[in-house]
Amino acid sequence: MVLPYVTGLLTDRVYRVRRNAADTLGWIGDTSSIPYLEPLLMDRGDVSNAAREAILMLQKKELEEQSETNKAQPAASPRTRCPERPNEP
Repeated sequence: MVLPYVTGLLTDRVYRVRRNAADTLGWIGDTSSIPYLEPLLMDRGDVSNAAREAILMLQKKELEEQSETNKAQPAASPRTRCPERPNEP
């Protein structure tokens, strides 16, 4: 898996490498990389911006996956009335 190699680049001394690693993690789309990106929010401008964009992409993906999961679950059955109490919902 490529993820450990890319997350390792997030601490490189060259800011362009860190920035490109953050971009790459966003495009890979593995939401487990968010904790690795968060420290870069305190980095220099280009790196911080790349990390922010990557985190936003990953969070959006996470929300979309949750939405798809919710759609796939069957709806709750409607509440049935009790025969001995027909007027209660």
